[in-house]
Amino acid sequence: MKQVQGMAHLEAWDVRRYLTRIFGFGGWDFEIRESAMVSHVAEERQKKSGGGSYVAHTVIYRVTGRLVVRDLNGFRLAHWDDAATGDGPNQPSLADAHDLALKTAVSQALKRCAVNLGDQFGLSLYNNGSTDPVVLQTLAGPPKARNTDENGDTVIGLGEAP
Repeated sequence: MKQVQGMAHLEAWDVRRYLTRIFGFGGWDFEIRESAMVSHVAEERQKKSGGGSYVAHTVIYRVTGRLVVRDLNGFRLAHWDDAATGDGPNQPSLADAHDLALKTAVSQALKRCAVNLGDQFGLSLYNNGSTDPVVLQTLAGPPKARNTDENGDTVIGLGEAP
């Protein structure tokens, strides 16, 4: 986490780093479920030096994404969906404005999905920007061991849920 304009901020590359540390390479995916350009504004601006003018492009994208985590065998354990917008403001290149806006929206959507995994993924920042933990304990424990037969199939005893 770092401070940006007095607020705690989590970088998208850091979220990706922690996802890989915890779930391993290939142990998580981020799926873009929807992306759409929301706005494009082009304004003629005066150059600050040298005279003349240029067109400044501001583009906004909205992205809905899904963070999927997998077990060591590649089976989907859980997923979280969330959405975000990103902008590419005042870019002299239309391509750069689109590139920046889309990448920002994807990064923000990933971070919004990842907060569901707890404080190390920025959940505490929703507590007025605090970096103090908000999840101090959980009631969930590790999954129960499953009884399997010689073929690896789960054997369910009386009164057990599958």
